[in-house]
Amino acid sequence: MNLSPALLALLVTCNLSSAYGVTPTVAVEIKGKTFSPLFREPGETDRAVSSFFLDKTPVTIEQFAEFLMTHSEFLKENISKRLAEENYLEGWTSATPPANSKKQSPVTSVSWFAARAYCDSRGGRLPTVDEWELAADAQDKDNLRLILDWYAKPAADLRAVESASVNRLGVQGMHGLIWEWVEDFSSIILQGDSRSTNETGKSLFCGAGALNAKRPDEYATFMRFAFRSSLKARSVTKSLGFRCAYDKKPSSEKK
Repeated sequence: MNLSPALLALLVTCNLSSAYGVTPTVAVEIKGKTFSPLFREPGETDRAVSSFFLDKTPVTIEQFAEFLMTHSEFLKENISKRLAEENYLEGWTSATPPANSKKQSPVTSVSWFAARAYCDSRGGRLPTVDEWELAADAQDKDNLRLILDWYAKPAADLRAVESASVNRLGVQGMHGLIWEWVEDFSSIILQGDSRSTNETGKSLFCGAGALNAKRPDEYATFMRFAFRSSLKARSVTKSLGFRCAYDKKPSSEKK
C-alpha cells in the first residue's frame, strides 16, 4: 500500500501505527535547575537551564527511515556533500537500512545537519550541551560506572534502544549505547598541552589541557567534550546518533 506524505505525517502525529510501524515520539520532561558545568566562561558561576522535554530514547533506525520517506533531500544518494561526509548512512539504500540492522536500534552515521532536520520535522531541535549534560545525570555514581565501563570497551553491535538503562530522570540510553549530537557541539574548544602542540588530538583524549575546567578529575566528562570538539557539522561515525529536545510537550505526547 502506498501512503502519501501527508497521510504518513498524520499517522505519526496521531500516535497511530503506520504501514511502516513507525514508533511515535515519547518525551520526558527535564525540570530546569541551576547546575555547575564542567566548563564555564571566565568569571561565570553556576549555570541555569530552563525546563524542557527530551526524547526518552535516541532516534531509531525505524524513525529515521520514515523521515527519509518525506525528506528525500536527506537520502544517501541525494544529500549534498556540504551536509555530510561520504560514509553518511553507511550501508543504507535510499530509505532502506542495511539488511542486518535492527529497526529499534539507534540510527547512526548521520551528520549534524541531518539530525537537526529530523528534529525540526518533529517540531523539536537538538538539545544544547548544557541540556544534554543535565539530562544525562552523569554525576550519579551508578551512571559514572556505566560510562567508564562503556568507554573502556570497543564499539559493539548496536542494541535496541529499549534495552538501555533508564536514569533517575526517566531518560533512557544516555550512556552505554552511542555518542549523541548536540546543537552547540563546537561551543567548547579543548586545547592540547602547549608543550606538545603537534599532539593535540592525543592530549584531548587523555583529558589534558582543557580550558576553564572546574573538575579536572572527571575523566568521563572530558572524554565527551573532547569527542564533541573533534567533530564537524558534516561528520558521521558508526557510533554517533542523536535525540531531540522540545521547548514544549510534543503534540504527539499531549493527552
